Amino acid sequence: MHKSKDITKYNIGWQIVRVHLKKFKDIDEKLMIASHFFVSNKTIDNKERVINWLEGLAMGYKAAKNDDAILKIRSAIISYELKEASVKEANRISTTHEMRKYSTKERKDLWEDLLKRNSKWLLKGYYQNEINEFMDNLYNSFESASIYTPCINDDYLALSRLRESMN
Repeated sequence: MHKSKDITKYNIGWQIVRVHLKKFKDIDEKLMIASHFFVSNKTIDNKERVINWLEGLAMGYKAAKNDDAILKIRSAIISYELKEASVKEANRISTTHEMRKYSTKERKDLWEDLLKRNSKWLLKGYYQNEINEFMDNLYNSFESASIYTPCINDDYLALSRLRESMN
């Protein structure tokens, strides 16, 4: 997998879809949802995001020795590489305002997913700026929308302590 220059993974629309995709077991459903996302949001950035996600998905199926799924994913990757996308997004993390356009449930599901990922990274001594900035904005989207919950506040405090321990 590669990180494309000037493309952030931390776009709220993509992150909501990425977490939603985890709920599906069927590879064809996953591919269809990813395709729908790209067709509805045809940017150079989203093309890269989907290809990067597909590459990671293929690694998971390779570990499970599911050759049929791997062939479908490789075919999808080739298909995306051929797709046209001419609009380039500004290279920035989604803002709190943009995040508030999504439902509380979608944001809470995303929060839980990113909290697991980022906590693991921080415990291993890896601080990634983009995910931390994105999570700060996501946390603020709950506060500013009066959806403040003790659970999310406790999570955020624990995350802040992990961040501080890295200094």
